[in-house]
Amino acid sequence: MIKHNRISSEKLIETFSYLEEEIEQYLKTYYKSKDFILYLKADSLVPAFTVTLLSYYEDEDLKESCSLPELIDWYKENACFDGLKIIENETSEDHVEVQSEDVFPIVEKTYIKIIRT
Repeated sequence: MIKHNRISSEKLIETFSYLEEEIEQYLKTYYKSKDFILYLKADSLVPAFTVTLLSYYEDEDLKESCSLPELIDWYKENACFDGLKIIENETSEDHVEVQSEDVFPIVEKTYIKIIRT
């Protein structure tokens, strides 16, 4: 649906927000005085979303988080729905060094929320 633009960004945000609220409600029902981390990762190469829920430890290093609307918009713009294009070019003996941003573009972004019960 996302590939053919048959679902709006607002509907995706509404869906993921609902999922987040239901997970939070479940955790608050069954766990007391415990913290969790909810990760929603958008992977442009797969392309897919992954939801992960982990116990939260204060000393755990949290990755950089973006907002949910930013995550959805980035995914819609960058997802490789038709696969990756492999470009073959001639190689020469002269090796040109390329900066790491060119070699390793951003292929995933993550929305993170800490859920306290």
